Amino acid sequence: MIFYCIGIDYKRTGLAVREQAYQRRDEITQFFRERNLEAAALFTCNRIEVYALAFDAFYVRQTLQEARLRFYGFFEKAMCITASRQCCGMRLGLPAAFVRK
Repeated sequence: MIFYCIGIDYKRTGLAVREQAYQRRDEITQFFRERNLEAAALFTCNRIEVYALAFDAFYVRQTLQEARLRFYGFFEKAMCITASRQCCGMRLGLPAAFVRK
């Protein structure tokens, strides 16, 4: 299993995008809960973070790709962190800008 976090913050995402994401917070939270073993979301004025537990790297990659399509514009500049950074970046095949170093 893989524990991961995906988030956006004020440094990478403008206020208008964060406000739009906040307005759809229930939909975002439900989206991640349906696709993972467990998921919880934190919404503040400066950042949005979703913490989730997935079966394996395939599920993480699939979920993140679906999230970028469904919530277009929200997670384009998002950062993904896992217990294993290698998992999130290399094995998931995510763009370098998508993975926190």
